[in-house]
Amino acid sequence: MNTTPDTLNTKSCPQLTSNIAKNDKRKIRGDSCNWRAKNIKEDKMRHSRIKKIFISGFLMIVLVPLIFSEGKNKKKFQIELYGGFSTLNPADLNLRAEGEEQEEKFLYQDYYDYLKDYNLISYNKISDGEFKKITNAIPYGFRLKYYLNRSLAISLGLKYLSRNQESHIDNQFQLQYNFGEYREKSGYSPFTLSARGLTAMLGVHFSKHISDFIALEGYIMGGPLWAECSYMFDRHQERLSDNSNLLFPSPDWRVEVKGTGTGFALEGGVRLNKQMWKNIDLFVEGGYAYQVVNKLSGPGNETYGQVIASWEGNWGIKEYNITRDWGNLAYPFPSNYWETAGQVKLRDFKLDLSGFQVRMGFSYRF
Repeated sequence: MNTTPDTLNTKSCPQLTSNIAKNDKRKIRGDSCNWRAKNIKEDKMRHSRIKKIFISGFLMIVLVPLIFSEGKNKKKFQIELYGGFSTLNPADLNLRAEGEEQEEKFLYQDYYDYLKDYNLISYNKISDGEFKKITNAIPYGFRLKYYLNRSLAISLGLKYLSRNQESHIDNQFQLQYNFGEYREKSGYSPFTLSARGLTAMLGVHFSKHISDFIALEGYIMGGPLWAECSYMFDRHQERLSDNSNLLFPSPDWRVEVKGTGTGFALEGGVRLNKQMWKNIDLFVEGGYAYQVVNKLSGPGNETYGQVIASWEGNWGIKEYNITRDWGNLAYPFPSNYWETAGQVKLRDFKLDLSGFQVRMGFSYRF
């Protein structure tokens, strides 16, 4: 049986073995320890670059006003720091969690239901955990405003949005055959979805002063979006006898797929400003942010025992089909691997980081 990316879960079926087909044409190299160390290093380097961009932007926003300030009494510049909460539904990325959940049920519970219908077994199931999808994120950032007059300002800023959703799933089946009892264990520890985005925003702000201390504001901002996403899982499975002897060992089995791309962000909303101290305001703002990347590409890696495979490709949505004696299963899921025969690309992948956002922060005017 071929061991191919994105079809690994076929090994979780109890009647399949862990043999690796001799005609596997993928590139095999290294051992799992070196591969994991390399990926950890790449993640640290990528996150370090994001931090450097964020810090560089912050320093630029701080230093530019100091250089071009027109005088102490003008107070035309305002720097703002904020953080908050955002709804989020990267539907194409979440398809991976939905697909894994469907396949896990099909290869185990549906199989045992099939045997039970023919009075071949009886079983009890114990489940712990569920496949979680990304539903929210934490945005934070800073911006520099320049007031053209008391009611109109322009701004430049950076906003960062991130979410890691980790799941731990453990399913156990207590099986009673005519010839004995067994325990089948299968799960994911962990199963992780991840999405991040960094946006450079240019904005226009319109404000209306209700009193000397309170002002209402409307804003619209837009700019380029740099985003990345990934999914990763460590899969385990084993069969135990009624006295807990291991009958079916489970080799290390790990898959990780990453993607990066650029898109566009557009955001609009309203805001309430409240002066707290001289030149320092507290503000609460909320609105909707459209943030979409339509093309992503990146690497993928798979480890099964001592076998390691790697590939590069563009992300897309493809259909995966499984046929067994007890039925058929077809579901769409995101992937960047396109060398498996019989798998059909349905459409391009879209990373949608749009959502409603609520943020709170402080501003200092000088």
